[in-house]
Amino acid sequence: MFERIHNSVHIEKTAGTSLLDVYNQMYGAEKVLHFNPSTGMFHRSSDTKMLDKYGLFDQIKYRYSDSPWFPIYIILYRKLMSIGHQEQPLENFSDYKVIHGHFTAGQFRDIIPNAFMTVIMREPLDRMKSHYFNWKRVKGRTNWRINITYRPEMSFEEFAMLESLRNYQTQSLLEIPLNNFTVIGVSSNLERYYQQLRMYTGFEGNISIPMFNRSPKQTSNVLCPSDDFIREFRAYHALDYENYSKALDFSYRGKVLP
Repeated sequence: MFERIHNSVHIEKTAGTSLLDVYNQMYGAEKVLHFNPSTGMFHRSSDTKMLDKYGLFDQIKYRYSDSPWFPIYIILYRKLMSIGHQEQPLENFSDYKVIHGHFTAGQFRDIIPNAFMTVIMREPLDRMKSHYFNWKRVKGRTNWRINITYRPEMSFEEFAMLESLRNYQTQSLLEIPLNNFTVIGVSSNLERYYQQLRMYTGFEGNISIPMFNRSPKQTSNVLCPSDDFIREFRAYHALDYENYSKALDFSYRGKVLP
């Protein structure tokens, strides 16, 4: 199988949990390193698989995500995960096939200069809605690249226009142009991303495509911002829209960059 290390940049709320499951299938969970933004360290995906062999934690997250007890569950879940994980810095990376998580595209470039990079992007307003609802749901107890202090009275409009979240997806690229990525996908067409990745790596096995972290009530569709706000949002996040347009073009053309 293809031998270059896979550097998978996971922008928050762009199907990253589903991607991780696919990487476990492709590379083997013991060869997948998952990044923890709060510690700057990695753990093997197989550590999580051993703790949650049947995916019960994800089922609970999906079923009870709207429960008032959900933030407490998140705290307990993370404590349990921290006990079961043996975290490590990015050393001896040649023992692994892929690094995945909420890091910027260039964060580990000096350590793994020959890695091939991939990224999934999402329609910016839709992604921001999901970002906001998840932040509200866990009362700000997030483990993301950028964590926002919880204020229950903060509206979506205020949240979406925070300076720290401006062009959030483009921030993750860290000024590395999209044409430096080998495979680019969009969350609305994950099947195309997997096809491109299989073609590039030469993977010939079967892949079961999971769909995790879907809101049971599709809460991202509840918000209906005004037309004026949408225009303001698109102007404020213009770089995200520019890069999302490019990602759509790459994805639907089926182009795999060298």
